[in-house]
Amino acid sequence: MSLNRLSSVLSALAIAGVGYVIWSGALDALKSERTSDTGTQTENAGMIVGRIDWVTDGDTLRLKGYETATRLWGIDTPERGEQGFDAAKQALIGMTRGQDVRCRPVERDRYGRMVARCSTDAGDLGRMLLDGRFAVEYCRYSRGFYGRC
Repeated sequence: MSLNRLSSVLSALAIAGVGYVIWSGALDALKSERTSDTGTQTENAGMIVGRIDWVTDGDTLRLKGYETATRLWGIDTPERGEQGFDAAKQALIGMTRGQDVRCRPVERDRYGRMVARCSTDAGDLGRMLLDGRFAVEYCRYSRGFYGRC
């Protein structure tokens, strides 16, 4: 292959690569916008926003349009069968009813759930559950973020 031919091929590949990056970015933007019966949900800079589909317990929820459950970062609430389970679950339902919930992912846990800091216009859900005494700070992960370790 001649040097001119090689240069032409490399130029074409570079142009195609730039086009792919632009197309890929546009595709990702389209993929990140999801719709549900409650309106548009978006993922911006890692943030996901949506309405609640299901509350499992006081520290685990699922947003409409997402299959993966979200575990609230930095707190722990009673498990099913433990005293305070129903109160914590109902508190989270009440805090999120009719509200857009914004979650910023932190990590995935061993069960595959997204662990995230979530909030509504009223504030950080973890802090509100702590303030209401429905939760305790999970110091192993929060490292004292909420000041209750």
